[in-house]
Amino acid sequence: MRVLSSTAGRCLTAAIRSLRARTHESTVENEQLCNGEEALLSLPAAAGYQWSTGETTQTIQATSTGDYYASVQGYCKSQSSDTLHLEFFVPEYPLTTQDTILPGESAILTATGDSIVWYSDPGGINIIGTGNTIQLDNLTDTTTIYAQNLKPIEGQDFQAGPISHQGLTKYNAAFVNGGQLFEVMEPIILRQVTVFTDSVGTRSIDINNGINFFYEYQVDLAAGMTVIDLNIALEPGAYTMTTNQDINNQVFGNNSPYLWRSSEGILYPYEIPGVMSITNSTYGEDFFYYFYDWKVSTADKYCGSDLAPATALVDMGTGIGDPGITEEDLLLSPNPTDGTCRVIVRTEGRVNIQISNMDGVSMFSKEGILMDPDGYLIDMSSYPQGIYLVRTEQQGKSVTRKIVRL
Repeated sequence: MRVLSSTAGRCLTAAIRSLRARTHESTVENEQLCNGEEALLSLPAAAGYQWSTGETTQTIQATSTGDYYASVQGYCKSQSSDTLHLEFFVPEYPLTTQDTILPGESAILTATGDSIVWYSDPGGINIIGTGNTIQLDNLTDTTTIYAQNLKPIEGQDFQAGPISHQGLTKYNAAFVNGGQLFEVMEPIILRQVTVFTDSVGTRSIDINNGINFFYEYQVDLAAGMTVIDLNIALEPGAYTMTTNQDINNQVFGNNSPYLWRSSEGILYPYEIPGVMSITNSTYGEDFFYYFYDWKVSTADKYCGSDLAPATALVDMGTGIGDPGITEEDLLLSPNPTDGTCRVIVRTEGRVNIQISNMDGVSMFSKEGILMDPDGYLIDMSSYPQGIYLVRTEQQGKSVTRKIVRL
């Protein structure tokens, strides 16, 4: 459970229940949340409460963007909390198209959005495809699927740990191979650490959780300061970062990596609230081993829109005198085309024509076209090169085909 808190006299805390069930605690002044998440805001026990929302209970739920604060009636007087700003990011609702086909045919459905994920169920559990267009093959029954538009909240960059060495001595005893203990509260990328040495040679940096995660990175160090690019993704958990003792013995003949460590001015924990914390060293709180100036980034967080239905309607052909259009009735000529295209429909009656790109954006739309034998001429010369979907609809039935613009 993410805990956001701000203090002024008594504390205002907010516990965030994420859709992805991540849990951690942090002290921040504002937070951006995804559509559908819920913030539980609670106050310490007191005689009475007056929230900015008008509620008077000890705990409230927040589901919309805004500033939240409260007045708490204490034993002697009322005290006010700081303001906690919550922002709920809501991606645009995708606009979907449906398709009407005969049994056994393929349906093409589209949705607008930044990054579309398709689900077979309205609860958004079973993913069946991605992208603005999806094709459903060999359908025998009318089928509804669901599109969700995803958009990221970009991760943030942080710094943790001492910048450089402190203390009268640089090195530990030759038999010591020290390390740092740290905890990760939300998924991060450990991008860089900085080391110092007077001894040229190879070191291997080892990061592990003591259970099922082990990462090793070898680097040849020159004398002086070296910034090491790690770029390792770490999930929530407890980790140790140290050096490979076997490599140290091969290179230097001792357990020690001969990297500078600090023995003064150390104050644990070195914390990025809610993200990670360097909690201790493998030899206690009097030392900080080897790895300075940690550069850390949080991962991008993807927010999803509400799910939009899109239906592939299977027409069982039971109508009398209403055959509509079939696959054999539609011809696109020429295809590919470098400019114009004739849409030829070999049935009687008026036809609706729509052309869209593969992202679902409509490029042309006209209803009630009365076809002649030569078809309907459409100028595609201004369209960018690529693949387009030509959808024709007549008497409740539709046929969609791809055309290539050269």
